Order: sequence, then C-alpha cells, then structure tokens
Amino acid sequence: MQGLRVAAAARSKRWPAPCPRRRVGFCAVQPRNGCRGAIGRDRSVPACRRGRQHGDHTTSAQSQLERRGLPSRTRLQAETEGYSGHVVIAGFGRVGQVIGKLLDERGYRWVAVDLDAKNVERSRKERLPVFFGDASQEEMVAAARIDSAKAMVITLDDPEAAKSVLAALRRKLPDLPVVVRARHHVHVQDLLEKGATTVMPETTESRLLLGAAVLQELGDSKTDVDAAVRTVRRRSYPTSPSGSDLP
Repeated sequence: MQGLRVAAAARSKRWPAPCPRRRVGFCAVQPRNGCRGAIGRDRSVPACRRGRQHGDHTTSAQSQLERRGLPSRTRLQAETEGYSGHVVIAGFGRVGQVIGKLLDERGYRWVAVDLDAKNVERSRKERLPVFFGDASQEEMVAAARIDSAKAMVITLDDPEAAKSVLAALRRKLPDLPVVVRARHHVHVQDLLEKGATTVMPETTESRLLLGAAVLQELGDSKTDVDAAVRTVRRRSYPTSPSGSDLP
C-alpha cells in the first residue's frame, strides 16, 4: 500500500496544476496572481512552462500556436496591417462561415477569430482569414484592427460568451455597429441592453423563413408574405434597441 501511495504521489507531481484563472489549458507551475492561463480551448497547448515567469504565459502560448500552424494574435496583427472598413467576425462556426461567404459575395473584406483549433486549421487550409483566439480579449480584437472596422458580427453559441465580447468591445467602441446571433428570442433583449446594434435569434428566424415558404406555396404574394413576417417578428421580439424592424 505504501508503494502505491508513493507511486500516486509521484504521478501527481508530474501532472501540471490547474490554473485557477485559466479558460482552458494547464499551468505547469504553481499558479500565482496575474496568471492569465491559456488563450484557447486546445488542451495540448500549456499556459506556461516550468521555470518561466507567469507574465510570459501569453507569449509562450502564442509561439506554440504559431509552430503548430495556428495563426493567433501576432499573426493577425501582421496580416491585417492597413485594414480599414472591414468586418470582424467573432466565431467561425457554421453561422460565421455563411456570413463570410456573403461578405465575399459582396466584396467586403473580413477577418474572423475563433477558439476551435480544428476549425481554424481547416479554414486556413482554404486560405480564409481566420485566426485562433478569444474575441472577448481586448488585445485580440485590437489586433483585428477593430478601431478601423466598419462592423462586428458575433456568432457565438453561448449567450454569456457573446455578452463578454460585447462588454469588452463597448468599453472601447460604443458606437461600432455590432450584429449578434442569438440562439433563441429570450436572449434578444439582454443582448440589446449589453450594447448590440442588432440581434437575430436563430431558431425564431428559421421558423419565420419556413412559415414564409408555406405562405408562398399557398399562393400569397411576396409583398404579403414579407408583411406577415414583419408583423410576427415585431410581436415576438425587438431586433434593435429602437425597435425598428428588419426589411
């Protein structure tokens, strides 16, 4: 039994201690005040190395990401030099990808930030301007040249994460147009109060589109269908702080 306890103790010393302030990842030394932890969801990227100062966490993690081919903040800052009038997309899942395609179709320049390492890798192979990072970190959106951007789109699944991005953005840019995706209409009002310019509840809008298709199949004109959709939308939720409807 004593031998088992010694072996267990040895194993526990080899495993890095979790950092209390990290989002994800591990801290290989005893956490201290000021530790920022890893900058993404990929647990294979440690927040720091034994013997390094905790102030070097972000630099160390950034370097490891670059070596793995995951462009992060430093690469983002370099590749967006001179950008102006572009769109910043927070989250590049299925919704963000559609938005990117629409922006491409209309000739708008855009850049996306995402915390899914595999998603970033796939996007970079397709030569898309997608970078690994947390859009709620002010230095990350600053690297995306948010000061000179024309708009920002937040497509995150988690409403709390969306509110974190909004809060960080509004501290610096209170007037930038920000369109936010919501999973359900119950989140709309809260996101508007946090500073969103326009909020689109995904589930409700998909139902409206389905209903519109039904009305068109029944022979209603596009004008009548659009009017019906606007009426139901207005009764269900506001899409902007002023309560103005979408076209």
